[in-house]
Amino acid sequence: MEGKILMQNGVLLVVFSGDLDLRSADRYRDEIDTAITRNDAKYLVFDMGEVDFIDSSGLGMMIGRYKRIKQKGGRVALCGISERLDRMLEISGLRRIMPVYGSREEAMEEV
Repeated sequence: MEGKILMQNGVLLVVFSGDLDLRSADRYRDEIDTAITRNDAKYLVFDMGEVDFIDSSGLGMMIGRYKRIKQKGGRVALCGISERLDRMLEISGLRRIMPVYGSREEAMEEV
């Protein structure tokens, strides 16, 4: 896991990198949950621009963070989606619950 998690203008930004699989999903889950609590975050953007692969563990981790933010009355968005990942997110149903934006800036502004 070499991604970044940072708070910018009231939005928790998660920049994933590499594979989002069983091995990395647990670490991301813990780090994102800590950041949500520490920053009392209600808005979350997942930047998928550097993701090479995602499996069910990665998808499940994202859905869990989505549910946590929604319980707080917040919103979650996606950006940086490649064509290949877009298909996976469509099949999994993530695209129906999280809006997708063309750029990180747009996602952070709209969330």
